[in-house]
Amino acid sequence: MPPCYSLEYNEPVTWWQSMEHVDKSRIIAPAWALWDAGMETEAGKVLYERIARKSRPVWAANILLLAYELISPVPEIGAVITFARFPQEWERIDGPTTKKAHFVFDNVRRVTLLSERGDQLFQHLCLLAENVAKVTYNAYGFAAPFDHDAGWWIAACAKGVVTAVADPDFTTQMWQTIANEEHITLESPTRCNPYCPTCHHWTLFSDIVLDH
Repeated sequence: MPPCYSLEYNEPVTWWQSMEHVDKSRIIAPAWALWDAGMETEAGKVLYERIARKSRPVWAANILLLAYELISPVPEIGAVITFARFPQEWERIDGPTTKKAHFVFDNVRRVTLLSERGDQLFQHLCLLAENVAKVTYNAYGFAAPFDHDAGWWIAACAKGVVTAVADPDFTTQMWQTIANEEHITLESPTRCNPYCPTCHHWTLFSDIVLDH
């Protein structure tokens, strides 16, 4: 990823540094430039790391829901949206609940594998649903979390959807959902999951403050 630059000093700053006193447009504008230039995962990284853990499932579900409205209902994808939008149903962090939560991902993954030779829009939508399931699972605090960068890939999967749709108005609507200022609230990265090894590695750096 190319360095971000301070708009005031034109000095490179690493993506994890504090964004204190910087308005949200200075986060969103570089993210848009990356997304528009074909660096969607890097754009997702910029935005996702500024979203609080408790807000990530709803943020991700809203992106998926926008895409899901383009197709006929698919129970496995609908289940991912429900998984993300009703956290109160997943408050028990025990073995059976963890297994049930993982099944949400497993089920949509099977749909993805069956769609690999099919419609491009549907393939990208399935991949988006997979990553929404991963982000939600991680945010709820279940053990054996998925990869930390699942949240970064949501932007890339969404870009695949808008490319398949090829409608400027839909592209604008999707970007506004991805870069919704309501969810961008953090100055420093937060843990995606208490057991995430990537987040644990970040604690080795004194200039990174992680919200437990």
